[in-house]
Amino acid sequence: MRKPAKLAKASGTLAFRLDRLADRYVAHVESAIAGRDGFEMAQLHVLAAIGENGPVSASEIVAMTGLHKSRVSRAVAAFARLEWVEFLEDESDGRRVALRLSRAGKREFTTLTLLAGETERALVARLGRGRKSVYAALEKLELIAPDSE
Repeated sequence: MRKPAKLAKASGTLAFRLDRLADRYVAHVESAIAGRDGFEMAQLHVLAAIGENGPVSASEIVAMTGLHKSRVSRAVAAFARLEWVEFLEDESDGRRVALRLSRAGKREFTTLTLLAGETERALVARLGRGRKSVYAALEKLELIAPDSE
């Protein structure tokens, strides 16, 4: 008679552990950039998409970040209120509006990128010599991870 397969604990699965770790890491980075109008990591993703690739449309930001279009829209609206983005009409397609960072947006993007980078470097430094293998493993996981679509 065959033994039944041993059930894995949900809390020990890769998906569970990565999700929990990501939540903790994001909370840590968000605390480092706190005090900036309730700034969240999703907003940093949107700001990075514009700052590193702009001018870009909201649809392009959704594709780049994997964020839901409503989250991108809320971030863009917040950036517009803060005057961090400029809206550019596409001359060849009047329906398309591209976004780029304003001067103020570039300053904030630089500041936030530096803060997030410093926070990451401090955490990664605690890994010591193992950091290269962690990054290598993450790259492999990113390559083999199934698309959410």
